[in-house]
Amino acid sequence: MTAFQGSSHLEGESYNAQVKDTCKAEGAQWHALKNYDRHLNLVQALELKLKIKKCWTPEDAQWQKVGRLVANWKYQHALDHLEGLIVARIFELTKMNRAGTGYKLRKHIAKALQTRSIAIRSALNTYNSIASSMYPPRQTLKWEDVVEYMFLADFDLLRDTRHQGKPPSRNQGNSSEFQGIPCNSVEI
Repeated sequence: MTAFQGSSHLEGESYNAQVKDTCKAEGAQWHALKNYDRHLNLVQALELKLKIKKCWTPEDAQWQKVGRLVANWKYQHALDHLEGLIVARIFELTKMNRAGTGYKLRKHIAKALQTRSIAIRSALNTYNSIASSMYPPRQTLKWEDVVEYMFLADFDLLRDTRHQGKPPSRNQGNSSEFQGIPCNSVEI
């Protein structure tokens, strides 16, 4: 009973607000449970329709294979995003340093470069976290290395990160096409 002693009218309003918040939270929980049950029923119906007899677990080889595919997709997506931002920055630097670019346009490009630098730094952090979590870990990059690129010709930063080991040669596609062509002398 000591909790109720000395309560004032203002504390009563606070109590009413707490009751209202509790009712909201309980309602949200009830809706979440209903949605869970509905989604579970949909998943079970889909499993029956697709004739899935066994669900994958993290120990299954298929689960691990798909996990590697998803991780590789995330890595490639982060890499593509980082490359796009860096190439855009290189083009903006080229435009800013071009003769005939006016003062206002230079100021506008400089402001855009500041914004792009923030985006590059964020994309670089995302790339590095994903690259270090890959198996085997991929090369991580430093901000100083990325900022050094001033010309598109120097931009071979991520050239070897797409291919493990040796990058494919230019003639690899031609040799596979050649092997698919049947020999005319054998057919005759």
